[in-house]
Amino acid sequence: MMALYALMSWVMVGVLEAENLETTITPVATAAESIFGSTGKIVFAVVAIVGLISMCNAGILATTRFPFAMSRDNIFPPRFQQISPRFGTPMQAIILTGILLVALVVALPVAKLAKLASGFKIFIFAVVNVTVIVLRETGPKWYRPTFRAPLYPWLQLAGILGGVWLLSQLGGLAMSGVGMAVLTGSIWYFAYARKRVQRRSAVQYLMGETRALRATELAEIDAQRIDATERVVVPVFGGEPAPERLMRVASGFVDGGVLDVIRYEEVPEAAPLKSRLGKDDDADHLAQEADELAQDANITVEFHDVVTHNAKEALQRHALSNRTEWIVLEWPDRQHLRYLVRHPMAWWIDHPPCDLAIFLDRQGAFDGDTSDDFPRVLIYARPGPYDSLLAHVGDRLALTQQDGQITFVDVLPEGSSDAAVAEIQAYHRQLGGLCRSPTRSRVEWGVDPIQALAAASSDFDLLVIGAPPEQGLRTVFFGSKEHRIAEAVSCSVLKVKAPRHRVHHRLEVHEDETDELLDLERLVEHAAIGMRLPVLRQPELLAQAAQELAKHCDISASTIQKSLAAREREQSTGLAEGVALTGPSIPGLHAPLIGIFTTERRIPWGHSTRVEIDVLVVVMASPAHRQAHLWLLDGFAKMKLRGSLLGGLRAARSKQQISEAVMRSAAKVDLPIRWSRIGPG
Repeated sequence: MMALYALMSWVMVGVLEAENLETTITPVATAAESIFGSTGKIVFAVVAIVGLISMCNAGILATTRFPFAMSRDNIFPPRFQQISPRFGTPMQAIILTGILLVALVVALPVAKLAKLASGFKIFIFAVVNVTVIVLRETGPKWYRPTFRAPLYPWLQLAGILGGVWLLSQLGGLAMSGVGMAVLTGSIWYFAYARKRVQRRSAVQYLMGETRALRATELAEIDAQRIDATERVVVPVFGGEPAPERLMRVASGFVDGGVLDVIRYEEVPEAAPLKSRLGKDDDADHLAQEADELAQDANITVEFHDVVTHNAKEALQRHALSNRTEWIVLEWPDRQHLRYLVRHPMAWWIDHPPCDLAIFLDRQGAFDGDTSDDFPRVLIYARPGPYDSLLAHVGDRLALTQQDGQITFVDVLPEGSSDAAVAEIQAYHRQLGGLCRSPTRSRVEWGVDPIQALAAASSDFDLLVIGAPPEQGLRTVFFGSKEHRIAEAVSCSVLKVKAPRHRVHHRLEVHEDETDELLDLERLVEHAAIGMRLPVLRQPELLAQAAQELAKHCDISASTIQKSLAAREREQSTGLAEGVALTGPSIPGLHAPLIGIFTTERRIPWGHSTRVEIDVLVVVMASPAHRQAHLWLLDGFAKMKLRGSLLGGLRAARSKQQISEAVMRSAAKVDLPIRWSRIGPG
């Protein structure tokens, strides 16, 4: 039909002059007359009349079903869903539609009515294109069309822009009619329909994360929940290459708690949830695998089959209502990535309610045993918010493997100095000291780290990397560096992320006789201090902090400021209760250095206006002192959560009072005043 309509339009434009085409009200008959004569004009006129009658009849029948369907969805009065027992049709809806159509025909001239009808049709076509984009970008699990429009998203964008242009050419009447229809519909929704329905639009599904984010921030304040069983959650959305392997990988994260395997089946908002209840072979298979996993791994596994309108929100609620330590997800397929907005997975990476692991499975078919799937674990760790977490995760997985071994890797340019290599090796030894599995260090050479890691990956079974926030236009269109690494390497990949309040919480501190001594009291006495600074923005505070820190070490203020800014770009350090805790790693720093700064008033921290701080704690150290660095960060995080640190810092008016506030808080959380730790080798 579309091809026939286009062909007829092409013929009419070709045989009629522009002046005739603009003035005639019967273009089909006029074109037929110019080709076939008067007989052709009569024949095509009759055909056009019969066709229009048929189209009008179909249009009226379809239009009457709109109030009928809206009534069934509770967004129109219930009387319009009543069916006539005599005719079997929605009589009330037909009468209402007939009255409106007759009123329009009587009140408006044919030409104006045609313009209004054309304007509505064009607007609907444009909205359909918008709908296709929204459904593609939100990716609801129930959206599985049998036909997929080609050339996405360019065809849809052309349809939207073309529709807007055509509306502008129809004149003010058509534009006003469309605007009035949208305004009337909006008023009706907010005045009548909104309070009668609970569904959310697909746009809210994509963008409406504010409530969930607020819940996550509240969870940060109450991070120490000790009255519930720790849980590791494995959501199964469908389409995973081997959900059985995903479950067994997640079992390695369970430490005396419960493994929750949750199969989410997402249905459209208009469909009742009970419509999808019943026997399900996939759910039965996963439940059986969960039982076998519980016996094989000697852990508690609970299986849940959940039908929901919004799987992402359901998972968020489950994570926040339980003491969830980990969520282990399958990596999204390339075909599911979005073009115009960030993938919903990116939101999870930015705002996880707990530790998050995303697994890219390249092991092939599941053979029932994963103890020999990942014995050679490669960890690409850099000093920053995730390296201790990467070491913890790699260690847990290596311990589940036969002869599991960890290799820490970094990439240096050709010709790097021996000192640079030695510093990386020392840093890797520091991370290895956090692991129980055998570890070693590996340095790759090359200009492009992605190519170097891709070449090295052939010697390993699993690559573990961190997941910084995926923000900015470059990431939207080209993907993050970590995502490009995952696509380039040949082994399986596990990408992990911790929320802000748990960045450095995976530590086991041992106080042994070692050659590395850390005196907290001495570090605090020699800390860089700035009280009630008159700053209004984050860059101003970072600049003043860098100036003060530079006075206590051999590193320039500009280098420190760049490191502080880079740390914020990697992940916001703003925490609940108005404090930022940042730990930049700076090569060449001879000993850890602490900086404590307060401001006169709270200032926005980072790109989010939801986070404001008036206390900044900086802990700097070189990669060669990474264990001490992590211990200090973890200690200040504990003092912030369970001590009286923040109140004491805000009330302090001298450096002595700052020191006393820190030491009092350290005593409350049983933080050792002196600590020592040595790594292997």
